Order: sequence, then C-alpha cells, then structure tokens
Amino acid sequence: MRAVIYLEDEINSTLMRFIKRINPEEYCIIAASENVAKKIDAYKVLKIDIQHEAYGDIEPCFTLYNQLTEEFEKINQDSMVDLILPYMNGFSKLTYHFINHVLVQIEGLIKSENITNVTFINGHDKLPFTSIFFSEGERPFRLMYTRSRYLNYFINKFLLDKGISTEWVAKESKVKLLFYRFVRREFMILIRFLIYFKMWFTAKAAIKRKKFVYSFNDDKNDKITFLLARNIVQVSPLLNIYHELKRQKKRPLFVAMDMLQRGNCTSYLSKKGIDYLSLTGLLTIKDLFSILGLTINLRKHLALMPNFMINNVYINGEDLMREISSSWIEGLIRYRLLNKVLEKINQVETIFTTETFNHNAAIEGLWAKDNRIPIYTIQHTTYWKGIAPINVWTNGIFFMTYDIYRFFLEHCPNEREKFNYVGPISYDYYFNSKKNVKGKISIFTQPDDFLNEYINITNDVAKSVKNIGKSVIVKLHPREKRKKFFQKKFSNIINETGIMGSISNEESNEIIRNSEVSISISSGTIYQSILIGIPPIRVNYEKKYNTDESKVDFLSHPVTYEVCNREELQYALNNIEIIHEKFQFFREDYLDKVLPGYTGNSTMKMLEVVERLRHKSSSLERST
Repeated sequence: MRAVIYLEDEINSTLMRFIKRINPEEYCIIAASENVAKKIDAYKVLKIDIQHEAYGDIEPCFTLYNQLTEEFEKINQDSMVDLILPYMNGFSKLTYHFINHVLVQIEGLIKSENITNVTFINGHDKLPFTSIFFSEGERPFRLMYTRSRYLNYFINKFLLDKGISTEWVAKESKVKLLFYRFVRREFMILIRFLIYFKMWFTAKAAIKRKKFVYSFNDDKNDKITFLLARNIVQVSPLLNIYHELKRQKKRPLFVAMDMLQRGNCTSYLSKKGIDYLSLTGLLTIKDLFSILGLTINLRKHLALMPNFMINNVYINGEDLMREISSSWIEGLIRYRLLNKVLEKINQVETIFTTETFNHNAAIEGLWAKDNRIPIYTIQHTTYWKGIAPINVWTNGIFFMTYDIYRFFLEHCPNEREKFNYVGPISYDYYFNSKKNVKGKISIFTQPDDFLNEYINITNDVAKSVKNIGKSVIVKLHPREKRKKFFQKKFSNIINETGIMGSISNEESNEIIRNSEVSISISSGTIYQSILIGIPPIRVNYEKKYNTDESKVDFLSHPVTYEVCNREELQYALNNIEIIHEKFQFFREDYLDKVLPGYTGNSTMKMLEVVERLRHKSSSLERST
C-alpha cells in the first residue's frame, strides 16, 4: 500500500490534481481534517488527530530547558530576565509533543496498513520550519505557516529512518521558504519594535491631550490589587472582580496595555470611570532602543545552542532559539514596564490576570514571583482542552467549567493544588439576565475566513424574518478587518428585504440579553447566550464545521439549536416559541453538567479562596 500525507484543514488544487492520477486501490490518504476526508471519500482516508491533543512526559522539555539555560547563561550574564523558561509551554505544546504526537500516529498507520511508500504534498525535505509562534490557531495568527511546511520535513526524516521510501509532489521553493523563515525569525523583531514604537508615539500624543493618563490617586499606605490586561478583550473578564473589590472598600487598579490590534482599553476604562494605570504610558524611547540592542546582542550567540531529538528526529537548537528570540522584545518590554509600575506603587497585595500558559503568562508570573506578589489567573475562554501545560506560572487558576477543571486535574497532576473550580466569573453580572425583548435577532460574526459565510447567513436571516416584523442586529468581531465591506453588503441586504437592521457597537452581553435569539457559527457568544438565558442558534450549513464534544461542549449539546440549511434556519426563526421551549428544557441539564452549583456567585467564591490562601501563606511565614 502507498500513502499520501496531507494534514491541512482544507483541500488544495495540488492534492486534487494528484489524486485524480492515482489508483484508489493502491493509495490511501492520511489526513487530519474531516472536511478533507469528505471531499475525497472515494479514497481510503486514514484520519489522525492533530488538534492539540498532544500530551506526554515533561522530562525531555525540562532537560532541554536545562541544556539551553546552561549555554545561555554564558552570554546572558547582564540580563535579569529568564528568556527561555517563558517559552517552554509553547515549545512543549507546538514542538516537542505536537511533532511526537503526529509521528507516533503515523508510525501506527504505517504498520497497520503495511504502507511501503509515502508521498508528501508541498513542504520541503531539506529545510526545517520550526514553529512556536504564528502557527496552530485562528488563521490571522498563522504567519506563513502551513502544516506541510512544518510537519512534512520531520515526518519525512522519521519515515526514512524506518526504511520507508518517500517522494514529493509540488515541493516548495527553497528560496521561498528561506524568505518565510527570515520574515518569521528576523523581520518579526523589527515588526515588533515598530509596533511598540507606534504604541509609544500614540501614548505620548494622547498624554499631551490629557488623555491616556494615570487615573489613580495613590495612597502608599493602602494595599492595592492589580488587574492586568494586555488588551481590551482581557478587560471584561476582570470587571466583576474590580466592582466586587470596590464594594468591599478595597483598592483595585487596572494595569493596562493598549496593543494596537485589539483596541484601546485605557480609553474604555476611562469612559467607564474605572481606575487604571497605563503601561503603554510608561514606555519611553530609551526603553525601546536599549531592549532592541540587548536582543540583537544576545541573538549573535544563538549558534551555541545544543541540538535535541524528538523520536529519533533531530531538531536544531539554533533554529528553535531564533524562533523564540523573535518574541524577546515583547517580553523584555513588558518586564521593564511592570518594574516601573512598582516604582510608582509598591504596596501591591494581589494580582489577577487572564493570561494562562503562554509566554505572556510566564512573564507576568515570573515577574510576580520575583517581587513576592501572589498572582492568580481566571479562565475566561470557552474551551481549553488542548492546552495542558508543563508549567503553571501563577499561584492559582480559577476555572469557569467543571469538566475543564477535571481535565486539568488529570493531565497536570504536579500542579493540581493550584486548580479551583468556581464558575464563569466573566458572566456573574449577566447570568440569568435576559430581558425577553421580542422581535430582535442578533448575529455575532467571526473574523477573516468566516466573513462571506456571515454575509450569506445575514442575508438568509433577513429573508426569513422580513414578513414577521423582526429586526436584525449584527455585532462584528472586534478583530474583523473588513468592516466597511460588511457594512456595504449589510446595507444592500436591508434595502433588498426592507427589514429593520443595524450594526451594533454595544458589548455582546448587552446585545444578547436584549435579543429574542442569537445566531453564530461557532463563536463563544453561543456560550454567553446559554448563560444569559437566550436561545442560541448555530448555523452550520452542510455540517461544514465538525464539532468535537471534548473541545467545545456547548456546540454539541442540544442546548444549542443547530440548523444545517436555509430551510431549517427559516423554520427556527418562524417558530421561536418552540426554540425557547427546547432551550429551557436542555439548559437546565447543560448547567447541571458543566457548571454544577453555579448561581452567578463565582467572583465571591474566588475571592474567598484567595483570602484563605493569603491567610495560610501569612501563617506559614510567621511560623518560620
């Protein structure tokens, strides 16, 4: 038997041209995507799991860390910041266990199907394409990354070592791949520098206009709680903590940074009358150039890094460190700015953040540890099962769903004392807050590749409700880049159907609670709708988006009403009373299963746990 390995999410023309020339009885296709499998069902398709379910022994990762650190300390004597450890979770997830997870599955298929020859589509057999950043995840973050460029090289080396012959179809240009590697590893340093330069320039101009300022009236005698937010998306999950601490007459303070691509969170906090300190406002041009110089100097010595092996396949240590070091500017700047905060405010009692296991979480966690400040993370995303870490950077993590909490207890036994289930802190204020507003249908989009689908969905919704007196409200994703394009299309839809419609800038929670139903493909707003008490409708035409219940339970549970064609969508919108009845029935079951004991009080439960831990820590310090 011969095999073709194709691990992308969507089929491409190169694969289609190739499989038209081969005999289905002689070839099988090793694929990672259900969409690919459906489109080539005339062939025997062997499915492998590639969606981040890669866990394993953490010892090799720590061994590598120790090897890298030993070499790095020889050239990094002047830096007080660990520039390797913050990236070990990313290395573990997207390099070591990810590659090993794929190789083990392919080896099993080779043996079980007696495969003697393998054909690769795209990628290159001589040029490794290491990847810790800009890879797996949503498309905007896959900078020049494809799985064929990344994984095919390592799979090929692995198979050749096993005596399996390989061949390549449409092998990519080595010059092109070298250019892509240069952009990801070298040019990204300049890009990050320019991003922070623009942030500095914007902050400087805003301060002159008496905006973007330090809004907090500090009293050195009071203990202060920091709420760290790197962008506007991270603000809302921390707001309930802020308001509860205020109610308790304590002193919370948002320490916020305005990342250009995610909106101005200090402006948002200012409008809400919330105390904040702008990290971006503390940035100076001297900081930027000194950190750029330090980064360039340290990178001169990366050739010293040792190589290592994954399942008998060599990984170049220098390649790995060049990938990691492209993010050093970001880490060094954040560490320096946090130190500047302590120069202004030194009575910090506790820190809360929404960062989890990535390098940003590590930077915050290691900084807090260096300054002996307890730091806690709250889970605010709707599914996490692909992110079992080798390191937990904070003193504790508070989970929003019980099944994710149990999953982490199982996969991270060395860190389990740090895990607590409390419920969805982000939604305490909105839980059961529906207003039963009749006649409003809300649609929540997702960015980039989804845009045209949402235009079609909006058009179908408009046609379905045009004769029943309902209005359509659309909330564009904050990261959507083609807003004017959508607005033009939406205007045409309104003119053609005659419906009442608008694009709203309100927060999604407010839109949902004032809607009759909410509509999306796979957005987290479906989860929000369930908690608020508004029926969500999932539009999944032709069942294009396969749902793994272990990853996104709210999409697979019947509490979410799924429609797979226009007729089903029209039926749902013309029979909303029936949708409501089914929703109320299944919602009780879903909440009992996913959020046992939750009544909208998770903020209080979390603060009680933190207070107990604080007293326990104080008692231990007094006893020693």
